[in-house]
Amino acid sequence: MRVLLVEDDLPLADALASFLRGRAFTVDHAATLAEANAALPAAQWAVVLLDLQLPDGDGMTFVPAIQRTSPESVIIMLTARDQITDRIRGLDAGADDYLVKPFDTDELLARLRAVERRISGAAASVVTIGSLEIDLARMSVRRRGRPVELTSKEWTVLRVLVSRPERSHCAKRCSMPCMASMMRPTATRWRCSSATCAASSGATASRHCAEWATG
Repeated sequence: MRVLLVEDDLPLADALASFLRGRAFTVDHAATLAEANAALPAAQWAVVLLDLQLPDGDGMTFVPAIQRTSPESVIIMLTARDQITDRIRGLDAGADDYLVKPFDTDELLARLRAVERRISGAAASVVTIGSLEIDLARMSVRRRGRPVELTSKEWTVLRVLVSRPERSHCAKRCSMPCMASMMRPTATRWRCSSATCAASSGATASRHCAEWATG
């Protein structure tokens, strides 16, 4: 997991970077907002560890740039500001978490591992079949990068087909037309087991069953 550490205290930054690298994290360090701005578009950052008191400005002002350039990044603020109002301000500004200095490195590690679990869960919820990307968590479908609009019933059926590809599914049970019109048939299919569908073949069968394929 790749981490951007934005921290102007060099001994602390070196210690944190060494600690995290020793636990299989990839860590890049920026000591100022200017360096962080330059580093932000250079990689996909899973986490940005953001100090607030930086030489060239308040780290809080960097949050919109992170959200704009790297919207999937988790922002964890590292700061000596320990007032409740500061924490609220940081979280309201868009931070996902807030650690008050001095903090235990094991606590930081536990929070990063929580992010890893979240990322792993999100990745597992995305199914890619050919040119189609199905995000089960966000209930969205994209084909060749472009959104595919589905009704709630179509989404329900598609979710069942994707989640249980080894089973046969009948369109009559699902009460919806075949989804084959979304894409051209290939070898990856879900077939209906009903007698009506079994009695048909080719294009005729696709009218009756939830046979669906990638394009």
